Amino acid sequence: MKENRITIRLEDDLSRRLDRLSKASGVSRSLLIRKAVAQYCANQVGASSFYEAMKPHVGIYEGPTDLSTNPKHMEGFGRGSTSPG
Repeated sequence: MKENRITIRLEDDLSRRLDRLSKASGVSRSLLIRKAVAQYCANQVGASSFYEAMKPHVGIYEGPTDLSTNPKHMEGFGRGSTSPG
């Protein structure tokens, strides 16, 4: 894979923190920055739709399969009072 060289500027504090993390983990500053950028980009792009974001949760719950399309599930909804008094 072809790599492109870029230059970044870091505040002193952030540069020191990066140095400490690099030494503690035994990983180069470049690799730490590449991983951070890759993770940031993945989080920004994220899921392309609400469905994609919720896909891992689809089908894991029990209940009526037609809850969103069958009007009988709404019968009586909002009628009456549940508050005391």
